[in-house]
Amino acid sequence: RWRRPLMLLGVAGVAAALALAAVIAQRRALTERAIVRWLAGPGLTASPGASWVGLRGVELRGLDFGAADAPDLRIDRIAVGWSLASIVGRRAATVEVVGARLRARWESGRPSVGVLDALLKSPAGPAGEATFDLPVDAVVLRDARLDVDTPRGLVRARGDLRVGGQPGGGRA
Repeated sequence: RWRRPLMLLGVAGVAAALALAAVIAQRRALTERAIVRWLAGPGLTASPGASWVGLRGVELRGLDFGAADAPDLRIDRIAVGWSLASIVGRRAATVEVVGARLRARWESGRPSVGVLDALLKSPAGPAGEATFDLPVDAVVLRDARLDVDTPRGLVRARGDLRVGGQPGGGRA
């Protein structure tokens, strides 16, 4: 009498365990595809390589934005960490960027970062000022370099930087 329902429950349990194992085994590939789709929303293309994906974060390597031979932005490694509280708040706890190389231009009195220009357009606040809510509690840049081509020549900056956002709507 109980044999058949228990057998069906056992088969369903084994199938669920196999499906979960397949997702865990393919988590890097699934993460890479999800990031490519997410970046495609604002019109960006990249081929990130997920070096690890876990319950508390993800690490990507080798992100290039722009022309393959001269990208506007190249990132050697980016690690995004989260906690249960940050997930509930739809924020990341930390973002660590290592080896970022940003190429920008000063054109017609305004900065341009090539394919990333669309990301710089932020919505206006109630008083008409530009606002940007940083959806992360802390951003750490290590070994970052900024090259800006200006009408008077190349301006270069290099260094490390830590930016702390305010949980729940910090301004950057």
